[in-house]
Amino acid sequence: MTYPFKFKELKMTKQVDHYVSTTVLLDHDAYPASLKRLYVEALRNKSITYAVENVVAARQALLDEAGFTSELQHAVLAAANDGDRFHLAVLETLHERELDFLALREDAREAQRAWKAKCEARYEEIRPTLTGVMRELLDLDPQAKAIEARISGFARAQADTRERYQTAGLSEAEIDAIGVKPGEADLAEWRRELARIREREAQLDSFIKSGPWYDESILGTEASA
Repeated sequence: MTYPFKFKELKMTKQVDHYVSTTVLLDHDAYPASLKRLYVEALRNKSITYAVENVVAARQALLDEAGFTSELQHAVLAAANDGDRFHLAVLETLHERELDFLALREDAREAQRAWKAKCEARYEEIRPTLTGVMRELLDLDPQAKAIEARISGFARAQADTRERYQTAGLSEAEIDAIGVKPGEADLAEWRRELARIREREAQLDSFIKSGPWYDESILGTEASA
């Protein structure tokens, strides 16, 4: 798969053990929406976030144990041919490295601040729709439970109706001719309505989980106001 942006355009630096991106890739204008969804999916997976935390901890442990030696060796090698300026050259190299890291850290902080601001702005923009979605979800739940109760009580309701007819003195033939309510058509309609409600609930849930961008296309023609 190819992407419409080039990684070399992003500020990245190769440290002791791994690259560090100071750019929030998801904030890149050309970043594919499909990858944004995958990022959020991964972010909300506890096993994945736990694994990421382990990687970060392992990387930090490596820097704690080998960072000093690595940076010193780098500076010494860079200044090896500077003769009488050796000590000064080592200090200059180390100072440059320090400034590079500080600048990269500030770039990362600024990217995170911009990203947070964009997410907050989108949330404020989508808040009315999100409120409507939450309200609709709350309304759908009791509706679904009521229909489930009808479905589970279908046989009992039929038996009660038949019993009332019998108490009224009707014969089985007369009862069959009149029909016992609720009937099979009622049961089928309840099941269709329950399926529609569950489908809508899944749709609304998907919209909520599409944050922080909140893909309104998920809501379809039944978008909440």
